[in-house]
Amino acid sequence: MAEKLLHYRRSGSGEPLLLIHGWGVSFTIWRDLEPLLAPHFELIIPEMPGIGLSPAAEGSYYEACATSLEDLRRHLEFEKWHMLGYSLGGWVARTFARKWPQRVDKLILLCIAHPFPPLALSLTFLLWVNRHFPDFGKWAATRWRLPFLVRMIGFNGQSHPLAEVWTREIRTQSVPVMIASLHDLPRQGLAQLRLPELPTLFLWGRSDTIGVAPFFPSKHDLVFAGGHALPMTDSLRVSRAVLRFLAGPKKVSS
Repeated sequence: MAEKLLHYRRSGSGEPLLLIHGWGVSFTIWRDLEPLLAPHFELIIPEMPGIGLSPAAEGSYYEACATSLEDLRRHLEFEKWHMLGYSLGGWVARTFARKWPQRVDKLILLCIAHPFPPLALSLTFLLWVNRHFPDFGKWAATRWRLPFLVRMIGFNGQSHPLAEVWTREIRTQSVPVMIASLHDLPRQGLAQLRLPELPTLFLWGRSDTIGVAPFFPSKHDLVFAGGHALPMTDSLRVSRAVLRFLAGPKKVSS
Protein backbone atom coordinates (compact mmCIF):
# COMPACT_ATOMS: atom_id res chain seq x y z
CA MET A 1 0.00 0.00 0.00
CA ALA A 2 2.90 2.36 0.75
CA GLU A 3 3.76 2.96 -2.91
CA LYS A 4 0.16 4.08 -3.55
CA LEU A 5 -0.02 6.58 -0.71
CA LEU A 6 -0.67 10.21 -1.47
CA HIS A 7 2.38 12.44 -1.52
CA TYR A 8 2.30 14.59 1.60
CA ARG A 9 4.37 16.59 4.01
CA ARG A 10 4.15 17.15 7.76
CA SER A 11 4.99 20.17 9.88
CA GLY A 12 4.31 21.46 13.37
CA SER A 13 3.25 19.58 16.48
CA GLY A 14 0.06 18.95 18.41
CA GLU A 15 -3.25 17.40 17.40
CA PRO A 16 -3.32 16.36 13.73
CA LEU A 17 -4.93 18.81 11.30
CA LEU A 18 -5.37 17.74 7.68
CA LEU A 19 -5.20 20.51 5.05
CA ILE A 20 -6.89 19.65 1.72
CA HIS A 21 -6.08 21.89 -1.24
CA GLY A 22 -8.44 22.90 -4.03
CA TRP A 23 -8.35 22.94 -7.82
CA GLY A 24 -4.88 22.86 -9.35
CA VAL A 25 -3.08 24.58 -6.47
CA SER A 26 -1.49 22.23 -3.94
CA PHE A 27 1.13 23.19 -1.34
CA THR A 28 1.26 26.80 -2.57
CA ILE A 29 -2.20 27.61 -1.22
CA TRP A 30 -0.99 26.96 2.35
CA ARG A 31 2.26 28.96 2.20
CA ASP A 32 0.90 31.82 4.37
CA LEU A 33 -1.46 29.80 6.57
CA GLU A 34 0.92 26.95 7.40
CA PRO A 35 3.40 28.93 9.56
CA LEU A 36 0.48 30.37 11.55
CA LEU A 37 -1.03 26.95 12.29
CA ALA A 38 2.12 24.81 12.68
CA PRO A 39 2.94 26.03 16.22
CA HIS A 40 -0.42 24.66 17.38
CA PHE A 41 -1.06 21.53 15.30
CA GLU A 42 0.71 18.75 13.49
CA LEU A 43 -0.21 19.62 9.92
CA ILE A 44 -0.72 16.85 7.38
CA ILE A 45 -0.62 18.42 3.92
CA PRO A 46 -1.27 15.96 1.07
CA GLU A 47 -1.56 16.37 -2.67
CA MET A 48 -4.78 14.89 -4.02
CA PRO A 49 -4.69 11.97 -6.50
CA GLY A 50 -3.03 12.87 -9.77
CA ILE A 51 -1.83 16.25 -8.45
CA GLY A 52 1.87 16.95 -7.93
CA LEU A 53 3.65 13.74 -6.94
CA SER A 54 0.54 11.83 -5.84
CA PRO A 55 -0.46 8.80 -7.92
CA ALA A 56 -3.62 9.03 -9.98
CA ALA A 57 -6.72 7.12 -8.90
CA GLU A 58 -9.61 5.54 -10.78
CA GLY A 59 -13.34 6.00 -10.32
CA SER A 60 -15.26 8.96 -8.95
CA TYR A 61 -12.71 11.64 -8.11
CA TYR A 62 -14.05 12.64 -4.71
CA GLU A 63 -14.58 9.04 -3.61
CA ALA A 64 -11.01 8.27 -4.70
CA CYS A 65 -9.69 11.28 -2.78
CA ALA A 66 -11.54 10.26 0.37
CA THR A 67 -10.34 6.66 0.15
CA SER A 68 -6.75 7.82 -0.42
CA LEU A 69 -6.99 10.04 2.66
CA GLU A 70 -8.30 7.15 4.75
CA ASP A 71 -5.33 5.05 3.56
CA LEU A 72 -3.04 7.89 4.61
CA ARG A 73 -4.72 8.19 8.03
CA ARG A 74 -4.22 4.48 8.69
CA HIS A 75 -0.62 4.70 7.51
CA LEU A 76 0.05 7.57 9.92
CA GLU A 77 -1.81 5.71 12.71
CA PHE A 78 -4.04 8.60 13.72
CA GLU A 79 -7.26 7.59 15.42
CA LYS A 80 -8.88 10.76 14.05
CA TRP A 81 -7.93 14.20 12.83
CA HIS A 82 -9.30 17.66 12.30
CA MET A 83 -9.98 18.46 8.63
CA LEU A 84 -9.76 21.76 6.77
CA GLY A 85 -10.88 21.62 3.14
CA TYR A 86 -10.39 24.57 0.79
CA SER A 87 -12.55 25.17 -2.31
CA LEU A 88 -12.94 21.83 -4.12
CA GLY A 89 -11.01 20.33 -1.20
CA GLY A 90 -14.08 21.13 0.87
CA TRP A 91 -16.00 18.57 -1.19
CA VAL A 92 -13.22 16.06 -0.57
CA ALA A 93 -13.55 16.73 3.17
CA ARG A 94 -17.34 16.42 2.90
CA THR A 95 -17.00 13.03 1.17
CA PHE A 96 -14.54 11.77 3.78
CA ALA A 97 -16.68 13.00 6.69
CA ARG A 98 -19.77 11.26 5.29
CA LYS A 99 -17.90 7.97 4.84
CA TRP A 100 -15.85 7.99 8.04
CA PRO A 101 -17.40 10.49 10.50
CA GLN A 102 -15.83 8.64 13.43
CA ARG A 103 -12.40 9.59 12.04
CA VAL A 104 -13.09 13.34 12.03
CA ASP A 105 -12.73 15.43 15.17
CA LYS A 106 -13.74 18.86 13.82
CA LEU A 107 -14.43 19.97 10.27
CA ILE A 108 -13.67 23.33 8.62
CA LEU A 109 -14.84 24.20 5.11
CA LEU A 110 -12.96 27.21 3.76
CA CYS A 111 -14.37 28.91 0.64
CA ILE A 112 -15.98 25.60 -0.33
CA ALA A 113 -16.93 25.65 -4.02
CA HIS A 114 -20.60 26.60 -3.79
CA PRO A 115 -21.34 29.00 -6.68
CA PHE A 116 -24.42 30.89 -7.78
CA PRO A 117 -26.67 28.66 -9.95
CA PRO A 118 -25.91 30.62 -13.19
CA LEU A 119 -22.19 30.01 -12.70
CA ALA A 120 -22.81 26.33 -12.00
CA LEU A 121 -24.91 26.15 -15.17
CA SER A 122 -22.05 27.73 -17.13
CA LEU A 123 -19.65 25.13 -15.74
CA THR A 124 -22.10 22.38 -16.70
CA PHE A 125 -22.15 23.71 -20.26
CA LEU A 126 -18.36 23.91 -20.48
CA LEU A 127 -18.03 20.35 -19.20
CA TRP A 128 -20.57 19.23 -21.80
CA VAL A 129 -18.44 20.87 -24.47
CA ASN A 130 -15.35 19.13 -23.13
CA ARG A 131 -17.06 15.72 -23.19
CA HIS A 132 -17.88 16.17 -26.86
CA PHE A 133 -14.65 17.95 -27.79
CA PRO A 134 -11.95 16.50 -25.49
CA ASP A 135 -9.28 18.94 -26.65
CA PHE A 136 -11.31 21.89 -25.34
CA GLY A 137 -9.99 21.49 -21.77
CA LYS A 138 -6.40 21.46 -22.94
CA TRP A 139 -7.05 24.52 -25.10
CA ALA A 140 -8.62 26.40 -22.17
CA ALA A 141 -5.63 25.64 -19.93
CA THR A 142 -2.97 27.02 -22.27
CA ARG A 143 -1.47 30.40 -23.18
CA TRP A 144 -3.37 33.54 -22.09
CA ARG A 145 -6.54 31.60 -21.33
CA LEU A 146 -5.23 30.02 -18.12
CA PRO A 147 -4.19 33.30 -16.44
CA PHE A 148 -7.60 34.72 -17.41
CA LEU A 149 -9.31 31.67 -15.87
CA VAL A 150 -7.25 31.97 -12.68
CA ARG A 151 -8.17 35.64 -12.31
CA MET A 152 -11.84 34.82 -12.82
CA ILE A 153 -11.85 31.91 -10.34
CA GLY A 154 -9.60 33.22 -7.63
CA PHE A 155 -9.70 36.99 -7.88
CA ASN A 156 -13.11 37.95 -9.28
CA GLY A 157 -11.58 38.85 -12.62
CA GLN A 158 -9.13 41.36 -11.12
CA SER A 159 -5.37 41.45 -11.53
CA HIS A 160 -3.50 40.31 -8.43
CA PRO A 161 0.16 39.38 -7.76
CA LEU A 162 -0.93 35.99 -6.44
CA ALA A 163 -2.67 35.15 -9.72
CA GLU A 164 0.74 34.59 -11.33
CA VAL A 165 1.74 32.28 -8.45
CA TRP A 166 -1.40 30.20 -8.92
CA THR A 167 -0.99 30.12 -12.68
CA ARG A 168 2.58 28.81 -12.48
CA GLU A 169 1.53 25.93 -10.25
CA ILE A 170 -1.60 25.06 -12.23
CA ARG A 171 0.50 24.85 -15.41
CA THR A 172 2.44 21.96 -13.83
CA GLN A 173 -0.67 19.89 -13.07
CA SER A 174 -2.45 17.23 -15.10
CA VAL A 175 -5.24 18.80 -17.16
CA PRO A 176 -7.28 15.54 -17.29
CA VAL A 177 -7.15 15.27 -13.49
CA MET A 178 -8.27 18.86 -13.03
CA ILE A 179 -11.12 18.32 -15.51
CA ALA A 180 -12.13 15.13 -13.69
CA SER A 181 -12.37 17.05 -10.41
CA LEU A 182 -14.83 19.41 -12.10
CA HIS A 183 -16.79 16.69 -13.89
CA ASP A 184 -17.35 14.79 -10.64
CA LEU A 185 -18.24 17.82 -8.52
CA PRO A 186 -21.76 17.01 -7.23
CA ARG A 187 -24.17 19.09 -9.31
CA GLN A 188 -21.27 21.45 -10.05
CA GLY A 189 -21.22 22.50 -6.40
CA LEU A 190 -24.97 22.93 -5.92
CA ALA A 191 -25.63 19.60 -4.18
CA GLN A 192 -26.71 19.71 -0.55
CA LEU A 193 -23.77 19.08 1.75
CA ARG A 194 -25.68 16.82 4.17
CA LEU A 195 -22.83 16.62 6.64
CA PRO A 196 -22.80 14.22 9.59
CA GLU A 197 -23.26 15.47 13.14
CA LEU A 198 -19.80 16.94 13.59
CA PRO A 199 -18.59 20.29 14.94
CA THR A 200 -18.33 22.22 11.69
CA LEU A 201 -17.23 25.74 10.77
CA PHE A 202 -17.75 27.45 7.41
CA LEU A 203 -15.41 30.28 6.41
CA TRP A 204 -16.53 32.44 3.48
CA GLY A 205 -15.27 35.42 1.47
CA ARG A 206 -17.89 38.12 1.12
CA SER A 207 -16.98 38.84 -2.52
CA ASP A 208 -16.24 35.21 -3.46
CA THR A 209 -18.06 34.13 -6.63
CA ILE A 210 -16.99 30.46 -6.32
CA GLY A 211 -17.77 29.83 -2.66
CA VAL A 212 -20.77 32.11 -2.26
CA ALA A 213 -21.54 32.97 1.36
CA PRO A 214 -25.08 32.30 2.62
CA PHE A 215 -27.44 35.25 2.48
CA PHE A 216 -28.36 34.65 6.11
CA PRO A 217 -25.23 33.29 7.85
CA SER A 218 -25.75 31.03 10.84
CA LYS A 219 -23.59 30.81 13.94
CA HIS A 220 -21.57 28.18 12.09
CA ASP A 221 -20.62 30.66 9.33
CA LEU A 222 -17.91 33.31 9.43
CA VAL A 223 -17.84 35.77 6.54
CA PHE A 224 -14.69 37.80 5.84
CA ALA A 225 -14.08 40.65 3.44
CA GLY A 226 -12.33 39.16 0.44
CA GLY A 227 -12.74 36.62 -2.31
CA HIS A 228 -11.80 33.03 -3.07
CA ALA A 229 -8.12 33.42 -2.18
CA LEU A 230 -8.65 33.90 1.57
CA PRO A 231 -5.96 31.37 2.63
CA MET A 232 -3.37 33.64 1.02
CA THR A 233 -4.92 37.12 1.09
CA ASP A 234 -6.22 37.01 4.69
CA SER A 235 -4.27 34.20 6.30
CA LEU A 236 -3.99 35.92 9.70
CA ARG A 237 -7.73 36.26 10.26
CA VAL A 238 -8.38 32.82 8.83
CA SER A 239 -5.80 31.29 11.17
CA ARG A 240 -7.33 33.05 14.19
CA ALA A 241 -10.77 31.72 13.30
CA VAL A 242 -9.40 28.21 12.84
CA LEU A 243 -7.55 28.30 16.15
CA ARG A 244 -10.58 29.59 18.07
CA PHE A 245 -12.81 26.91 16.60
CA LEU A 246 -10.41 24.01 17.11
CA ALA A 247 -9.62 25.10 20.68
CA GLY A 248 -13.32 25.26 21.59
CA PRO A 249 -15.64 22.53 22.92
CA LYS A 250 -16.16 19.45 20.78
CA LYS A 251 -19.88 19.18 21.39
CA VAL A 252 -21.93 19.55 18.25
CA SER A 253 -23.95 22.77 18.31
CA SER A 254 -27.65 22.47 17.61
